[in-house]
Amino acid sequence: MSRRRLSSDYQACHCPSSNCLLYALGGRVSNYATNTAECYDPRNGQWEYIPPMKTLRSGLSAVVLNSEIYAIGGYGLSSVEKYNLDTKIWIDVSSMNEERWDGSACVVDGLIWVFGGEDAKTVEFFDPATNKWQVSTNMDRQRWGPCVLSI
Repeated sequence: MSRRRLSSDYQACHCPSSNCLLYALGGRVSNYATNTAECYDPRNGQWEYIPPMKTLRSGLSAVVLNSEIYAIGGYGLSSVEKYNLDTKIWIDVSSMNEERWDGSACVVDGLIWVFGGEDAKTVEFFDPATNKWQVSTNMDRQRWGPCVLSI
């Protein structure tokens, strides 16, 4: 039973969880963004690759909503893609209103909320029913690498 990562040099990857599994998406490997995606099962200590994201992403945010993993932004990116856990396919969804690198995301009442990031103090949300992003408010200052959670 191996507990070793498949890729050993990740930085700034994000791990949303679904069905008792952990997912590591993107990040930087030897100073280059990657589109690699991996799944870890803590019950047996095994890692396995899942299909790679369509876009190279480092400093992204990620959430799970309705059995889909959303990979949000990243360095120089406003784009968003989602991975369907049943079909195992990545597809693009609408882009955010601005680029977000090292922002943070969470889900509240079926909406995806993103906060800050380098050079960003806005808060915006995504409605998967309409496939649209909307700016909600500004934070009092720019926040790079914030932590957000919903309770």
